[in-house]
Amino acid sequence: MGTNYYILKNICPTCGRSESEHIGLSAKGWSFTFQATDTIRDFEQWLANVKTAQRIIDDRNNVVTIEQILEIIEIKRKEKNSILEVAKITNFWVDYYQCFDEWVDQSGNAFIKRDFS
Repeated sequence: MGTNYYILKNICPTCGRSESEHIGLSAKGWSFTFQATDTIRDFEQWLANVKTAQRIIDDRNNVVTIEQILEIIEIKRKEKNSILEVAKITNFWVDYYQCFDEWVDQSGNAFIKRDFS
């Protein structure tokens, strides 16, 4: 079981409605998995996007600060990387990457472009 994280943008001051965007998943035993998009392909781009948010929340609607999410990511770096573990098992890294649009950035962070929340 894990915790999904979201950023909220364009929060309406009157009714509280907002645009929600999945930013990643913290799962027990695994490194943090980052949500990728066409324009978010590495940690620096991910962080720049997160910094534009008005609020960060988890899947239980708890507010999370930027410092807290970065601390979670740093702690989780010691865990297994899901993409690298699957690649070891399958020995089909190229096929796996092309089928699922998943990769590891230059800093070793796992990025997934498809929905995985």
